Amino acid sequence: MQEEFIGLYEVVIVLRWVDDELQVQEELMNLLNSLMIIHVHKDLTDKINIREICNDFISKGERRHQVFGTF
Repeated sequence: MQEEFIGLYEVVIVLRWVDDELQVQEELMNLLNSLMIIHVHKDLTDKINIREICNDFISKGERRHQVFGTF
């Protein structure tokens, strides 16, 4: 009986590992897709003022200002 539980435990460990690997692969694919979109639309992304976006984000709360300061 105890050996059956050990075998089941090992199966659970493998399934968790496989699930973790699939999640990592999915996150990597999402990242690569996002980078490809940014690259394809470089003419638009070059026009984005990152400093303005950061300062707008920081201005939304005192805690944000404390953590990030002025960008």
